[in-house]
Formats: sequence, structure tokens, C-alpha cells
Amino acid sequence: MESNKKLLKLEKRINAAKQIIQQREEPTGISNYSPFKIVIDILSGIAVGVFLGYICDSYFGTLPLFLFLFAVFGMIGGIYNIYKDVKDLEEGK
Repeated sequence: MESNKKLLKLEKRINAAKQIIQQREEPTGISNYSPFKIVIDILSGIAVGVFLGYICDSYFGTLPLFLFLFAVFGMIGGIYNIYKDVKDLEEGK
């Protein structure tokens, strides 16, 4: 009888500890958002834009035109991705 009470008491303590651990592991939103993501979003957009611009420039023979144009489009795309991330962060997704 007494061993059952001890087991029940131990089980309650284990469940309480599991709940505390689970609450600590749940994402709070901002902890999932890294400042490096901002840099990666902008730089990857620019890199893809520069690459596509260089390909278009070498095909058409107009070196600085498309390179600059697609780099600006890449930067705009990176900033838009950051905007979407911040908006999702504010909504709590």
C-alpha cells in the first residue's frame, strides 16, 4: 500500500517535471528568429540577382545594366523576405 503511494507521488513529480521541461522547450517566437537570418536574406537575394544579371549581361553584351538591375531586385526581394518574417513574428506564428 505504502509503495503504491510512493509510486503515485513519484509519478506526479515526474509529470510536473515533464511539464516544466515542455514549457521551456516551446518556442516563444523571437527565440527562433536569428539576426543572421536578416543578413542571409539580403545577401542571398543580392547574390542571386548578381548571378542572373551577369548571365543576362553576358548573353546580351550589356555588362553593367542587368547586373545592377537584378542586384537591386535581389535586395528588394531580401528586404521583402525580412518584412514577411517580421510580420509573422508579430502575429506569433
